[in-house]
Amino acid sequence: MIDLPDEIADGDVRKLIENEFWPEFIRRREGLDKIARWVRGDQPDYLIQNASQEKRALLKLAKTPWLGLVVTHFTQALFVDGYKAEGAKDNSAGPWQTWHANNMQSRQIAIHRAALTYGYSFARVLPGVALDGADQAEIRGVSPRRLLALYEDQVNDEYPRYALELANNGKSVRLYTDEFYYELKMSSPGSFPREQTIRKVRHGVGVCPFVRYVNMMDLDGFTMGEVEYLIPVASKIDKTDYDRLLAQHYNSWKVKTATGIDDLDAEATDDERSRAKLILAHDDILMHGSHEARFGTLPETSLDGFIAAHTQDVEILATNAQVPVWVLNGSLANLSGDALTAATKSTIQKLYERQITFGSAHNQLLRLAAHVEGDSEGARDFTASVSWQDTSVRSLAQAVDAYGKAATMLGMPKEFLWGLIPGITQSDVERMREHYNDDDEMTQMLLWWTPNGPGGKFAADIEVDTQTQIIEAQGEVQSEQIDQQAAHAADAAEKAQAAAKSQAVAVAKATPAAPAAGRKTASTSKRTPKKSGGVNGNDPSSRSKAA
Repeated sequence: MIDLPDEIADGDVRKLIENEFWPEFIRRREGLDKIARWVRGDQPDYLIQNASQEKRALLKLAKTPWLGLVVTHFTQALFVDGYKAEGAKDNSAGPWQTWHANNMQSRQIAIHRAALTYGYSFARVLPGVALDGADQAEIRGVSPRRLLALYEDQVNDEYPRYALELANNGKSVRLYTDEFYYELKMSSPGSFPREQTIRKVRHGVGVCPFVRYVNMMDLDGFTMGEVEYLIPVASKIDKTDYDRLLAQHYNSWKVKTATGIDDLDAEATDDERSRAKLILAHDDILMHGSHEARFGTLPETSLDGFIAAHTQDVEILATNAQVPVWVLNGSLANLSGDALTAATKSTIQKLYERQITFGSAHNQLLRLAAHVEGDSEGARDFTASVSWQDTSVRSLAQAVDAYGKAATMLGMPKEFLWGLIPGITQSDVERMREHYNDDDEMTQMLLWWTPNGPGGKFAADIEVDTQTQIIEAQGEVQSEQIDQQAAHAADAAEKAQAAAKSQAVAVAKATPAAPAAGRKTASTSKRTPKKSGGVNGNDPSSRSKAA
């Protein structure tokens, strides 16, 4: 266990790597190298006493990369085909573009394979520049045989405190912190010249820029891949195969015997007699003229027991690895759909577990890449998650029938079910969505008249003419409305004037005229006789004088 320092001074880098980090890196790598040999079919030889060259050749033939087949089986069922925010219909544009820009659709396979093989693997994220000059995160997978990641809390920490990476050429190492990395050259493995200048580079990510992919890990921080725990089972298969090869090579045919044929010349030496016996081949017919000659055969060794033992060992390996036995022995019986589902249930459950652990690491990787690119929204989107291609074992006809019923009977959206059909990737779904209405007449007519369609120019001209006509028509309507409003106003004024005149006449008729002061009515008044030289009796001046 290494005591991790809180900070690393520039002057302590070489000493810390040489005395602490490098020895721990070599110790862990030796264990991983053993696992790598078993995956490649280069497992160590058994301790066979007095093994001849012939037997060693048979031992080499007995080695089979069974565990590499187990790793490949699960690797070929793990493919990320999308990255979407919760409830989103399309992939998150920025992170998904970064994924493709780094060719992660291919590089993810090596990351998954390493994690399945060794129990864990890594991906590195550093700032980079795209071809157009924009900020672009650089993502690379890193084998645990080339990286020592040191965590303060092996179980709960998302990012390591420090990381030591061995270059691909094996001639230099890099020590990563949360802000810098230090690059040191090696004159030989583990030798760091004191006179060299340590290269210090600021990456500025803010965390040690490695994301860990874990195959299996318990709460004690113990990780294990798909190889280490299966080595004893695979060793039994190799031993059984070696025993069968020995029996097949030495005792798989009848042995011919002959006695009473030692009639060579008396002067022949013992070596000559031995060579004469060895001249006989397996397919020779033995004959002799002596009545003392006797011929016979010894039975061959039966290989049925070795074959049965091999079959049983392979079944035990398949059970422990949670893979269908026909994946290892190539023999598949005529199973029904239900039987096939039951036989692959444990494999599907194991794949689902790996999708959870690897998917969590992929989500963390893309959030870190978004942070490096300055995409704060993508870096904070903890609801976004990768989606996995459906690689379950079932026929296309069964899938289409089941999902078709789900669409018609349960009302599930058809576009949602497209991605669930075996062999259909997320990219296929997006292309299908683009061409979904290609055969619809109404859609084709509308597309024909779009600006980019064949009738786009005519549609534009028609639109201009229509707009001009609409403007002219609107002007005419507005003019008519103004004239009508003026006519209505004049008519209303005329009607109001006539109404007022009629009202005045009616009032005048309804009101009687008032009588004049001092005037007598016709029944009481008498006209004053007009005198000669006098004035009219109604003359006001005369009334005034009289008064």
